[in-house]
Amino acid sequence: MKPPCSSCKANCCNFVPMSQAELSTLQAARPRKMIRGKLSVDGDTVLIMGKCPWVAKDHTCSAYEFRPSICRIIGTPKVPCEKMPGGKEMFEELMRRHVES
Repeated sequence: MKPPCSSCKANCCNFVPMSQAELSTLQAARPRKMIRGKLSVDGDTVLIMGKCPWVAKDHTCSAYEFRPSICRIIGTPKVPCEKMPGGKEMFEELMRRHVES
């Protein structure tokens, strides 16, 4: 399946929250080196701080078929992430909640 990313600049692919299981799935499917200090773990929640390592140079998701639930919720083929009303704000709210917990 090809991601609907042709016009996306991956602006929302920063500070990506996911579960440990989702990270394990991503790593098994498309291994990436995790940089120390760029990963925050709180219980079962993992937060990738900064640009997601699965975003390719052309701004497409290199692990689209294995993407975590947050990436499935934000954006669809008909309404890509950058065109979703409140997409940026939703990520900011998730970040705020994660930092406060």
